[in-house]
Amino acid sequence: MLRLLQQQGLRHARGMAAAAAAAKEGPLATSMRLKLQETLQPTSLDIKNDSSKHAGHTGNPTGAPDAETHFTVSIVSSAFEGKNPVQRHRMVYQLLQAEIDAGVHALALKTKTPAEEWLREAEGLLPSFQLAVPGGCSQKRVEAVRALAGSSSSSSGSADASGAALYQRQHLFSIYVHSPPEHPAYSEDSLFYGRETSQRIATAWASHSLVAAVRLLLRDALADPLNKRFILMSESDVPLWPAGLFYLQAMAEPASRVYTCGPGGASWTSPSMADLLHLPRSQWYKSSQWFALSRRHAELFVNDTKLDAVFARDCYSEMDLTTWEMKPGGRWCVSDEHYLAVLLAAAGEAPACACSAVEGAKGTPTFTLWGQNAAHPRTFVAREMSLGILRYVRNCSAAAGEAALDRFSALLVRPEQWSVAACEAAAAASAAAAQELAAAEQAVEAAAAARAAEAAALVAAGGAAPPPPAASNVLPAAQAAAAVADQAVAGAIPLLPPYQCNLVLRKMAPESAQELAQKLREGLLLSRAQAAAAAAASAPAAV
Repeated sequence: MLRLLQQQGLRHARGMAAAAAAAKEGPLATSMRLKLQETLQPTSLDIKNDSSKHAGHTGNPTGAPDAETHFTVSIVSSAFEGKNPVQRHRMVYQLLQAEIDAGVHALALKTKTPAEEWLREAEGLLPSFQLAVPGGCSQKRVEAVRALAGSSSSSSGSADASGAALYQRQHLFSIYVHSPPEHPAYSEDSLFYGRETSQRIATAWASHSLVAAVRLLLRDALADPLNKRFILMSESDVPLWPAGLFYLQAMAEPASRVYTCGPGGASWTSPSMADLLHLPRSQWYKSSQWFALSRRHAELFVNDTKLDAVFARDCYSEMDLTTWEMKPGGRWCVSDEHYLAVLLAAAGEAPACACSAVEGAKGTPTFTLWGQNAAHPRTFVAREMSLGILRYVRNCSAAAGEAALDRFSALLVRPEQWSVAACEAAAAASAAAAQELAAAEQAVEAAAAARAAEAAALVAAGGAAPPPPAASNVLPAAQAAAAVADQAVAGAIPLLPPYQCNLVLRKMAPESAQELAQKLREGLLLSRAQAAAAAAASAPAAV
């Protein structure tokens, strides 16, 4: 009932906002809005009447207060994907030809795709914790950072608006795309232009070809020495946090998010399958194929040939994918659900994975909802994504999410804003956060010691010891930290509980992705304080 009320409340709020917008608009603006919403189903749509600025000019010679001659129209829609600015503008002009014939003299158009809009939040930003390294606050170093402003600035109206140019103007992410061999190359206006893997192969569900495709992605990504974290996503995934917070949290989680911890009983995966591959049962694990890897583990994946050959030969499915019936005596082995976890376990890398680093950690950064005996995960639609559901799929407490959303923007700076004072403040904040993290680790160790003392006291008194934690081989915090110390990014501090909050949602219905993005932009992606500030900023001034 609570979820239903939240969903209804959100829809009601959106309906009120749309009604308010329509009430302020003239008939031509309202007509344009309805047409654009119906045809393009935009993530974001803003129509601003600029007619008063052109009073006495061509198109608005009388300067009438209710004139509808000049508009700025900003649209974010996936319908623009793969189209250059001229093609996008032509789409809009064709849709609004009747309004143009009825008196609209000029349209200033801003046309973006949802992916571009999400990444635009990171445009030109740099992580302050990496700039404020020891000895890095000298005036000379500050000036070197400020010199980067020219290469990333997009404040000028002449900045290239294409997706490819946007990708070049941000410094936080590298994107790599593996498409089917027959898929056409992305145009220069796409965010994915030039980001295709150098080699592409045909893939099939439940086959080892999926592991081979991931290897191609990682191989190309490792060619750039600046890449430190590697997160695998599908075409139907959506990020659950703003671009800046997503980056900061990924960089602050040095352990790989892959499940390599026990128990590995029959309820989770059949250990007898290891016998068919001639592998030790103690190393036979199952993990989500959606991972976050450290650079060392990505290199291990790419360089492995021995275990890869075993899986390519012996790990396959003999299930009829039409009837979903197993052939008599058939084999059910899905490479992309086992290969990486087994590889890391066999290499002795379990201590450097999240399930060893933190008790209760998630073995994947991606939320997936599986139904009982379902071959494929649940596909979400936008109407389900209330604030309560969003918090559920994020797997974060409301307080933790609020705090992270309030803090993350202060850890990202634009080059032109960098100064000695800003550098020193960032260094002090990073040092303070490191002390907080150390205190939290000590608290974890103290709690573990208390549990051990309690168990020992019970045993000494002749009672039964309490059950161990759910993950049977969780390391003490200090030992786990040592296992991943060589992978840590200096100064990176997690803003969310490490390894426990989901970063990605899988999977979202394509026709619903835009509506979800609109919901996020209306407040679900913001903290309460940010939402209140945004509402206050957009409220009309008192007369």
